[in-house]
Amino acid sequence: MIDVNLIGTINLVKAVLPGMKNRSDRKPVSIALTSSQAGQVGIYGYTAYAASKFGLRGLAEALQQEVIADDIHVSLIFPPETDTPALVKGQPSFYISFGYDF
Repeated sequence: MIDVNLIGTINLVKAVLPGMKNRSDRKPVSIALTSSQAGQVGIYGYTAYAASKFGLRGLAEALQQEVIADDIHVSLIFPPETDTPALVKGQPSFYISFGYDF
């Protein structure tokens, strides 16, 4: 999870940031990172996933401070649960942690 969600995002930012900083038009540009609700609240059964998504939060906050002088804006998106195989596999512990009863 850390490799894909956090390190993968860091690698992507490292790849695009030089071009964004050296752009000729100097219009504002944005970087949008996708976290998860698990990046705001630790959820039982999602320890590695939550850690990787919390890491994105720290990345976005620090990166915004570093690039704002270049008129680069960083957004962090926190979508709710999404119907994926990972959610289906983990549904019982996910829903029980929110007080749902099957």
